[in-house]
Amino acid sequence: MSLAFAPIDCGGRIESVLGSLSGDALLIAAGPQMRWLTGFAGSAGWLLAHKETNYMFMDSRYTEIANETLVRANVKAEIVHVVDHSKLFDEIARCAKGFQITMDSSATSVATFKAVTAAFGSEPTAVSDPTAQFRRVKTPAEVARIEAAATCADTALSKVLSLDWIGMSEREIASTIEIEIRRAGAEREAFDTIVASGPNGSKPHHEPGDRLIQEGDSVIIDMGAMIDGYHSDMTRTFFVGAPDPILATAYEVVRSAQESGVDAVRAGRSLSGVDAACREVLAAAGIDQLFVTGTGHGIGLEIHEDPFIGKRSKGEFVLGDTVTVEPGIYCEGVGGIRIEDTVHLEANGPRRLTLTSKDSSCPR
Repeated sequence: MSLAFAPIDCGGRIESVLGSLSGDALLIAAGPQMRWLTGFAGSAGWLLAHKETNYMFMDSRYTEIANETLVRANVKAEIVHVVDHSKLFDEIARCAKGFQITMDSSATSVATFKAVTAAFGSEPTAVSDPTAQFRRVKTPAEVARIEAAATCADTALSKVLSLDWIGMSEREIASTIEIEIRRAGAEREAFDTIVASGPNGSKPHHEPGDRLIQEGDSVIIDMGAMIDGYHSDMTRTFFVGAPDPILATAYEVVRSAQESGVDAVRAGRSLSGVDAACREVLAAAGIDQLFVTGTGHGIGLEIHEDPFIGKRSKGEFVLGDTVTVEPGIYCEGVGGIRIEDTVHLEANGPRRLTLTSKDSSCPR
């Protein structure tokens, strides 16, 4: 099964970002920001965006692809074929003569910044992720891709839930999930799948290992899919067989905390308020000290992007935000519980894009 979408129209995005900068040009490397600006998804290349002319610097691997992509994305740029990579920044400086350059300080190495400075004869202005404020609000076309990725993840997990997990290793379950994600139509998994069983559940970013699933285990599965570059993110916690009564009670508390957090995702409400909504439920049960992670993050072309949701988050939600809400508790030597959905904020409130049931029982 394959899922296809019409190309996203990127026309006007470069102009919007340039209008927010103090200089008149932006120099950015291949990656999520360049993809959002131009549609180009290759792993190498540079974009020099200017209010009058745009240039894309590519080697022979990507020149044809870049030309095709720009047409589909409704972006005008001159492709500069780079033959000698040692002279890349000299070539960029030649095209950028007289430009006031801004670079992304969050995605540019010190070595690269120094090389650009040497080629240009002066330091570019450094700004952290100049596209962040624009990428945060998702268009309908972007939401459709994230929702499709969420559906792929839901489908994959439903397949895995039909298996008998007892005697399977964490790594085996993770591998099966990733295979099913692709069978469901995704390009690939959104990130390395987490399967944390029993006491391993106390580690929020546990790497699946050889531990075999046993009767009575809690199993945290954190997974996502990617469609046309856009990610989904979902976590569910399951009990294999009869759960420990204390963990079973804690599960219902975390589930209530997650419901409270999702309900708090509203336009104009503070980002930190969602974190507080989750923590208040956990505090009432006396387990808030076991919640040691952030509560959520934006999601799109990157698995973690603005806005970030935590105790110290600044700012408010806006219509079009697509975020995760993922409270959890983690107790060393015992295990953990985490429940997470990807949520899109619409005019009538938050809409969950990840739909797998939160029934904690694992079919046998």
